[in-house]
Amino acid sequence: MIKSVLWKLSLIVMIGLSPIVQAQQTKAFVRGSLAQIVDQHSGTPFIVSYWSIDCPPCFKELAMWSRLSQQYPSLSVVLVSTDGWELRHTVTKSLSELSVSTLESWLYAEENADKLRFEIDPKWYGELPRTYFYTATGEAEGVSGLIKQTKVEAWIMQHQEAL
Repeated sequence: MIKSVLWKLSLIVMIGLSPIVQAQQTKAFVRGSLAQIVDQHSGTPFIVSYWSIDCPPCFKELAMWSRLSQQYPSLSVVLVSTDGWELRHTVTKSLSELSVSTLESWLYAEENADKLRFEIDPKWYGELPRTYFYTATGEAEGVSGLIKQTKVEAWIMQHQEAL
């Protein structure tokens, strides 16, 4: 009887905490983080999306990532907020409100954002949103500005077998 009650209680707690368990913890993006992300996703196509809480088009793109990640569960999208680490609570709240908190998420955590940006792409000047489409071999194509969903879906179809 006691075992049955404890089992039911633990089940209720697990169900109640499931949204918390499903949410990804935002990681500190520092020098070397991009190489870590690329290594982690080695052999599979994936997308890295750079965004900020001060970028209205970024919120439109985040909403698109939410829709696409539900429509294509095997799609790997990595979100990197270019806001400082001191804004992590605001960033986390934004991710939750836009239903993308289950996606892998990083947040700039170094004082010199220019060095981070240069490490990501020496040709990138910081305009947002900025999206990189990575092939399974690690080759990347960077695109600045709001990405059209049709472009992303075409990329998904092109890499569907490897996803």
